Amino acid sequence: MYQVVNPVFAHLEGLTSWYWAVPYIAALFVMRDLPRRINRTYILYVAIAMIGLSFIGFMILDRGAASYLLINTLMLGAFGIYDLFWWSISFVRTAALS
Repeated sequence: MYQVVNPVFAHLEGLTSWYWAVPYIAALFVMRDLPRRINRTYILYVAIAMIGLSFIGFMILDRGAASYLLINTLMLGAFGIYDLFWWSISFVRTAALS
C-alpha cells in the first residue's frame, strides 16, 4: 500500500523524506501509554477504519502537502498499531514455546 502512495507524493521530497516514520512511532507511543481499562480490541477496529479512510482520502484528495499529511498519518498510524499487535502475539507465542 505504501509503495503506491509514496511515489505519487514524490514531488514533496522534503516532506516525504522526514515525515514517513512520525505517525508510525506516534501510534506506538500512544498504544504504550493507553490506560489498562481501555479495551484494546476496539483500537484494532479503529486501525482498520484508518486504513480505509486513508484509501478513500487517496482517491478523493489532491496531491498537496496537506493531503499527504492526512493520508500518511492515517495509513502509518494504522500500520504501527497492527505491527505492535502482531509483534506482541509473536513474542507471547515464542515465549510460551520456550
